[in-house]
Amino acid sequence: MYESVSSQQGDARVFRSVPGAFAAYAHAARAAGLAVIPTKATDAKSPVVHWGRIRRSPRASTVSRWIGRFPSSNLAYLPGVCGFAVLDLDDLRDEDRARELLGVRETPVLIVTGGRGLHIPFRVLSPIPSLDLRRWGIAGEIKCAGSIVVAPGSIHPKTGRTYRFQDGDWTAFNNAPFLETDRLAQRGLSHRITSTVQPQASRNPEGFRNTATFDFLRELIGQGTILSEGEAIEHALQFNRTQNEPAEAEAKVIATAKSVWKYWCDGKLMSRASAPFALLLKSEASALQLLDSERYNYADALTLLLHLKNEHGARDKRGQSFAIAASAMARVRSIPAWSDRKRYMKATAALKAAQIITCVAHLQRGRRAAQYRFTETLRTERAK
Repeated sequence: MYESVSSQQGDARVFRSVPGAFAAYAHAARAAGLAVIPTKATDAKSPVVHWGRIRRSPRASTVSRWIGRFPSSNLAYLPGVCGFAVLDLDDLRDEDRARELLGVRETPVLIVTGGRGLHIPFRVLSPIPSLDLRRWGIAGEIKCAGSIVVAPGSIHPKTGRTYRFQDGDWTAFNNAPFLETDRLAQRGLSHRITSTVQPQASRNPEGFRNTATFDFLRELIGQGTILSEGEAIEHALQFNRTQNEPAEAEAKVIATAKSVWKYWCDGKLMSRASAPFALLLKSEASALQLLDSERYNYADALTLLLHLKNEHGARDKRGQSFAIAASAMARVRSIPAWSDRKRYMKATAALKAAQIITCVAHLQRGRRAAQYRFTETLRTERAK
C-alpha cells in the first residue's frame, strides 16, 4: 500500500511505501489456521508469490520473510489448503437466499468486502471444488480448492475501500460452522475431494518415522482427542508399534510425544485448521489399543472413528443410525487420500471388532447401505 504525502516543491505529490495488510495481520491470520499469502499492493487479488503448489499453511518464518520482501502487500489466503470454504457474495442483498440454500443461519464471522459483497467462511473436512451459485439466482460462489480469497485489512482494487470484519475476528475462524456438503450434493454439486495428501501404501520406514509420529500426534491434539501428556505418550507408542517399520526405540517415541505436548502447552503447535473436534472416549481408546495389530490397522480405525463422530455424532445422539458405504465413501474420498473401498471396509471391521460401533440394519443391495450406531450411545440409552 502507499500513502500520498505533500512535497516541499510546490503541489507535486510523492508516494512512499507503508506497511500493508499482510505485514499487519498475516501472523494473526496464520495463527487462526489460514494459509496466508501476500498479494500486490495495487491489486489485492493478484499474488506476489507462486502459490499453486502450497499444500499447507506457511511457517511463521516464511511469513516473516514475505513481510520483509513485500512490506506493502495486501493479504489473502487459500481456503482449500487450510480447511475452509468461503461463501463469496457479490451483492449483500443475496445473503438471506444464500443462507437458506446452505441451510445456515448464524455464523461467527462475517466480512464486508471492499465492494458491495460479503465473505462468510465455513469449515470443510476436505477440499471441495469451487461452486458458482448463479444457477440458483445468487450472484456469488463458494470458493475452496484452487481459490484465493482476499482477507480483512486489504484494499479493494477497484473501490479503494478496506475489507473488514463486520462480525467476529481472526480467532472466530475456528468457530465457523461446517459446510453441509451433502446438502450441496442434493442441489447438483459433485463434491469429489481434491486431496493433496497421498495414501500411505506401507508403514513408515527409517527417516520418516519421527515426522509421521509427530504429525499424527499433532492432528489428534488439534482434534481434541489427546488431553494430557500421558495420553500423547500412549497414542505415540501405539502408533509406533503399528505404523513404523521398524519401530523406533520407545525412549525416542516418548521424547517425541513429550515434545509435541510441550509445543501445544506453549502455544507453538499449529494443527491444521481443517481438523475437526471429536472427543474420543477413554473406553474407545482402550478398545482400539487392544486390537490385534496383525489383523487391524490402529491408525486407520482411529481415523475412521473420528470421521464418523464428526459426521454423525449429533445424529447418533438423536437416536438415528448412520450409514457406512465403503464404495461411495471411497469414490468421494470422505477421508482425504482414502480412495480404496477396502480401506474403509477394513477400518469398519476394526471398529466392529473393538465393539465401538454396532450394526443395527444390514446391507440391502440396491436399496441401502448398512446402518450403524455408536455402541456407547446404545448402552446409555438401554441403561435409562
